[in-house]
Amino acid sequence: PNVPEIYVGSNGKFTCGTERESAFVSCTNVTVEGKMTFEDGVEDPFGFKTVYLTLGADAELTLPDDYTLTVPYLKVGDTVMPEGTYVPGDGDNGLTQLKRGTLLVDGYHEDTAATWTGPHPGNDELSKPYHGPDRDNCDHNPGACCIKDAWHDTIANWWMYDRWFRADPDVLIARQDRARHSLGEARISVLSGIMTGVTITSDNLGTIAPDRLKLLELAAKTRLKDATPRIWYPYHWAQVWEGTIDGKHAVAFVNDTDVAQTFSLPKDAGMAAGGVEILQGAGKLQGDVTVEPHDAMLIVEG
Repeated sequence: PNVPEIYVGSNGKFTCGTERESAFVSCTNVTVEGKMTFEDGVEDPFGFKTVYLTLGADAELTLPDDYTLTVPYLKVGDTVMPEGTYVPGDGDNGLTQLKRGTLLVDGYHEDTAATWTGPHPGNDELSKPYHGPDRDNCDHNPGACCIKDAWHDTIANWWMYDRWFRADPDVLIARQDRARHSLGEARISVLSGIMTGVTITSDNLGTIAPDRLKLLELAAKTRLKDATPRIWYPYHWAQVWEGTIDGKHAVAFVNDTDVAQTFSLPKDAGMAAGGVEILQGAGKLQGDVTVEPHDAMLIVEG
């Protein structure tokens, strides 16, 4: 059942009875024109907040009982729905297409999304509409020796963290000598160690600059556990990650593009009052934060 897209036609019927958690963890696009039903025994079928959901005018979506599906994007008929919580029925927050369960739209913003009608980034063979950020961070030269590609190779295997060992003396590169990486790129590299737990480096601790040595020290003592993408736009590398650090909710923002980007701190799981940024040492942050090109932030509840 682990497929990238699900389409249920106007006369179609899809019923899922598996009790396997995250059975559709790789699915990013769900379009329902007919009937789609998840039975009560299904627990968190999609795993995390990555599903772009489109419901036709006559669709019937039945989620597991007492289950909330969080999506970054929801379109009903021809209308893109704003962020919020949607329940079955009529009214301001009611959806007649939703028969059971709850839909939470979180993470989608009109000013950072666009409709792509050309080829998928990175795949000239395909052409179909999709929705995603207007800042394309797909690799045009995968495999090039740069921090961005190393970061992408790391997050592409996020499900392997703490399961398989991967080693290279240059797992983390924070140094300013024998390299041309900016301080921001060093922060992205160090963040990969904080997320994976693999903190091997060939940096010379006797010659590395003090601010970069502090990054390595942070990687050695800090672990973002259960790191998963909070928002994952189709055909783009995930830039927003969440997990826990010492039992506290934490979120990481990675700007691997050539322009500054603005991200919003989550309003749930203890982050409503903001958090403390520890990768840049920016202190207490709240609301929207701007991350400069090729840089990252790591914010912990508090």
